[in-house]
Amino acid sequence: MQTQTTENRIDSKCARLVSPRRRYDRLLVHLYEEFDEERIKLFQLLFRDALPSSTLEEPNPLNWFCELERRRKLSWRNVDSLSEFLEDISHNLLLSKVCNYQAIITITQFFLKNLQQKLPQLCLDSELDRKWKRSEEEQVLPESYSMKCNELLCGEQNCDVHCLFSKGFHLLVDSCRSCNDDAHLACLKLLYLANLFYNRFKEMVVKSPQLLKFKPLPDGECFCGNRQRTPVTSERRNYELVHQHLLSHRYGSSEVVSMHGRNLIFCLIASLFGVLPSLIGMFGICTCKFFVSSG
Repeated sequence: MQTQTTENRIDSKCARLVSPRRRYDRLLVHLYEEFDEERIKLFQLLFRDALPSSTLEEPNPLNWFCELERRRKLSWRNVDSLSEFLEDISHNLLLSKVCNYQAIITITQFFLKNLQQKLPQLCLDSELDRKWKRSEEEQVLPESYSMKCNELLCGEQNCDVHCLFSKGFHLLVDSCRSCNDDAHLACLKLLYLANLFYNRFKEMVVKSPQLLKFKPLPDGECFCGNRQRTPVTSERRNYELVHQHLLSHRYGSSEVVSMHGRNLIFCLIASLFGVLPSLIGMFGICTCKFFVSSG
């Protein structure tokens, strides 16, 4: 077996994998360590409507995080309140770490949501919500599965993003059908695949979190390298909206409007040239009739 020398590869031993709950705890600890007196005061100010004053009076960010969890405003699935806070105080370094965390969780939840719908007998949600022991994070995945995952990510370099995520999803489903109701093994396979996709598409997901708000395309409908591979479906329209969003970020809203204006003018001119021959023909017929009647 040839070894793949690529940064997207992850060892099939799950020693490098981290359960979502542990990854989330590490993020909170890191944020706590970066809280100085100034940021504590800013947090107390900006969260005065979200947390009771009795909680904020005690300058302990860890207690604040716990209270936000109790109020269902913070969890491993959703750290929007923290990212908004860091954006408000312009702490770009910590904000970048939170955005990277959101990217891996967004990818994880894409596979989780669709896999749970496809295989409802696996209790994936409760398994990922559970606090795993370290030994549970270091189980070994089937080598055939890890090889297929790496081949997919390393082989399809020019594949449409939605097609590649759909292919990854179907690969995950086919592998998890043989898990025999082992939700933990299915979650390990899911996290392994999510990490591979994160390594390749992190920047894209960070810039456009809406990218993964689509349903996986049916198996067999995606053919990478063929521009006509994807029919015009609701998923394809969602992709065009994401492309439009990325276009506006790249060129600026005024330039995008200008581009659409030029396209509209071009279409009108093309339509006019298409109608012009018919008008000329009608004019010629009317002229002939006029001379015939005059004669």
